[in-house]
Amino acid sequence: MGIPTVKIELYQQDLKEFAQQIGTALTIRKVFQIDGFDQAKLDELYRRADSLLDRYRHIFKEGKHLPSEYRCERIRNNNQKNYQQTLVMTDTIIADQHFKSLATAVEDNFTEIYQKIAEGLNLYLKDSKGISRRNRKTMIIARYNPGQEQNCPTLSEGEEVILVEEHIDGREITLTPTATKPGLEGFINREWIRLNPEPGHLLVFKGTIPYENKIKSLKHRVRVFSPFREARTAAVYG
Repeated sequence: MGIPTVKIELYQQDLKEFAQQIGTALTIRKVFQIDGFDQAKLDELYRRADSLLDRYRHIFKEGKHLPSEYRCERIRNNNQKNYQQTLVMTDTIIADQHFKSLATAVEDNFTEIYQKIAEGLNLYLKDSKGISRRNRKTMIIARYNPGQEQNCPTLSEGEEVILVEEHIDGREITLTPTATKPGLEGFINREWIRLNPEPGHLLVFKGTIPYENKIKSLKHRVRVFSPFREARTAAVYG
């Protein structure tokens, strides 16, 4: 099943048609992709984020919360450890100024697209104040590392590993580009569908609020298969 695509230039050309396309996609398919995202800047941000997370790996492993947060999660009740390192881009503790500048540029790109989607969706829903347009949202970069603890059980070749359990986001709208590794899946029409946006595109889907009676939220998860040797880095905005 393909992901519906909405062209960002339609916002300027025909706002009503833009609103209709995004509203219809979210109503019927729960998700769509939209272009206008700078893939080159994102790829560079991923590389620099990985370098930064490697630099602070010891801080995460010590359980400290600087420069951001760290969680150790269990996978499938088999005691396999999965480390999630999360960088919140508003964190002022990060001293790498080039990284901050690049992150700001990517976040600005997210914000511009988000505001256009919010305006179109409000027009579709006939509610000018429904989805917040002006407040800057939060950009997060999360890296999921393979299990590295001693005495972890060995997974069989091809055995599934759930990096993120199925859930619905607690935000109005989620925007996410392609990650460094595939794995994102959405529950659509009673089956799990792989969600991999094209380069230069963002996936768009609704969280828990508002308008659940008209536009359904997307239940999603992140699933990969063993051997899971390389980290998966992903960006989320909303």
